[in-house]
Amino acid sequence: MERTRNILIGLDGVPYLLIDRFTRRGLMPNLRKFILENTFLKMTSSIPEVSTVAWSSVITGTSPGEHGIFGFMEVNPKNYSLYFPDSRDLKCPPFWTRYKKSLIINVPSTYPAQPMNGIMISGFVSIDLEGAVHPKSLLPELKEMGYKIDVNNSLARESPRGFIDDLHKTLEIRLKFLEKVWDRDEWELIVFVITGTDRLNHFFLDALDNPAHPYKATFEEYYNLVDRTIGRILDRSKAEDNIIIFSEHGAEKLDVEFYVNRFLYEKGYIQYKNDDPKTPADLDITTRAFCLDPGRIYINSSDKFLFGRVMPSEKEALMMELQILFKNLVIDGKKIVRKVYRGESIYKGPYVNRSPDLILISETGVELKGRISHNKIIDKRIFNGKHTYEDAFVTFNRKDKSHLASSDFTLEGVAGLLS
Repeated sequence: MERTRNILIGLDGVPYLLIDRFTRRGLMPNLRKFILENTFLKMTSSIPEVSTVAWSSVITGTSPGEHGIFGFMEVNPKNYSLYFPDSRDLKCPPFWTRYKKSLIINVPSTYPAQPMNGIMISGFVSIDLEGAVHPKSLLPELKEMGYKIDVNNSLARESPRGFIDDLHKTLEIRLKFLEKVWDRDEWELIVFVITGTDRLNHFFLDALDNPAHPYKATFEEYYNLVDRTIGRILDRSKAEDNIIIFSEHGAEKLDVEFYVNRFLYEKGYIQYKNDDPKTPADLDITTRAFCLDPGRIYINSSDKFLFGRVMPSEKEALMMELQILFKNLVIDGKKIVRKVYRGESIYKGPYVNRSPDLILISETGVELKGRISHNKIIDKRIFNGKHTYEDAFVTFNRKDKSHLASSDFTLEGVAGLLS
């Protein structure tokens, strides 16, 4: 019997409430029709809710303790140097390894493109197009089309209109390539991710509720383009296709940024080896705790780090001290941290020992930052939108819902919707 084809459309960083609002208003009619005829749920993201962790959870159907990715950057416990985990660091196989023929376009955290049965064009963060493409024979075709692995984010401040035009052009070229290869093979799985939504939200989410914002109409115009893109994909689908449309995290307006390492430094938990620290490699061995983006706290313990000076017997007391400190933290009348988790309590699997000791979840409007070189505790720089944990979304046409054990749908459950 012929296997049901799976079609997944990812809308990077789009919150449930925005989809609900725009579809009700008629701004996204194609998605509105799909939602009304099928299932539409709010979904929680990964902890932390950063793209590398979230997409690793989507494509493996597992949590960080199992797939081994805990953040955008990781620290080497031997020398405190930072490194960027990529597709080769993923400890669980992505779900497309289960299918004979797959077409995967612009999925984040898949660079470099690994050999597979079908076509893979990696998404964010891809260093270059050459390493993002499998098979390599597609490179001339993609270059001729002007295919880009990401938009030029620097344009958002230098030339907002140019940034918007780049968003449109990049999406249109990706869709053109998808349509070009749609019928080249008998694909059992098609995955197409739109990352421009995340880029737009980071820079212009403040336009959502501001009628006077100069780019409010432009903001909505892009979401209408996203909806037309969804419509063109749905028009190519068959009645028996299993279709899933989802986001991997939500978004909300950003009011302030909280620089965790600066705070820890001023509270005496961090000491540096020099006057111009930039990375964890500049930490002095007397440091007791430090942070990696967005709010991952690592105890500088002797059982985890080569130069750690916090003894195992001292670790529990320090963790409790930090938990209390962050839970009660109020700056300028604003609460900063909503929840503090212990890594060992939220992660399960063979790689839990790599997890941060504490994970901070920010209050509404607050973004946690791990930048070491920043000299302020509170700031507000270039972004106007931030990621959120509790309001990703998923909508799907699968009629059998027996796999939905409760109303709480998690990111790892997306893989469970596949046929």
